[in-house]
Amino acid sequence: MALLLKDTLKPLAVDKAVRRLSVGSVLFNLAAWAILIIRLFPSMRSGEPIDLHYNVYLNVDNVGPAPYALAGALVGVAVIVINFWIAARSYGPNRQNTLVILAVTAFYEFLILLSALFIILINMQR
Repeated sequence: MALLLKDTLKPLAVDKAVRRLSVGSVLFNLAAWAILIIRLFPSMRSGEPIDLHYNVYLNVDNVGPAPYALAGALVGVAVIVINFWIAARSYGPNRQNTLVILAVTAFYEFLILLSALFIILINMQR
């Protein structure tokens, strides 16, 4: 199993552009996890609800437990795993496809980081 995984993900470690996009995606996701956990840890421990979504017309329209804020980062982990597997499988036939998949993954992870920052910002008003 480990050998199969190593052979499948080998292109992600060899190509410089692929490696940079992969590392960027992982760093964006880790940053989202870090800021959410560091800033929301007191709310998680106390069990108090936090603001999860801000709407321009209705102000805060979604409030819930603090662990719900981690859902975006968790979806980001799933996207990274699936897209890295797809990118590694498509590397042999066409390198361009791999680069596009990984660029979109990095962009998506950046959006997840932005959403984590916005969750922190709307909860700083308290």
